[in-house]
Amino acid sequence: MKQFLQTITFFLTLSLAAATLAHEGHDEVQLDLATAVEAAGTKMQELIMQGQLDAKWAMRPAAGAQLARIEGRQNWIVSYLDADERTRLEMVFTTTGEFVSMAQSRV
Repeated sequence: MKQFLQTITFFLTLSLAAATLAHEGHDEVQLDLATAVEAAGTKMQELIMQGQLDAKWAMRPAAGAQLARIEGRQNWIVSYLDADERTRLEMVFTTTGEFVSMAQSRV
């Protein structure tokens, strides 16, 4: 009987330890290619409404999206191309969809 109680106590302690070590973030949805492009489109509209981005970008389809490691973390980079003005817009998102940054450059 004493060994049985010790075994149950051990497993309860183990269960509680696992619960206390768990942290938020495991239930977050990870972006795939399609949802990364969708997130970029939504954020683009928001930035245009705030006056931080020219409305011309809303007319451009995404030129591509790729996972890239930036400062040790995986991020989605969604890019748009304006061939007329030879400029590229890159929007960076975490793998869970948080907007990180954007940059425009000449191509």
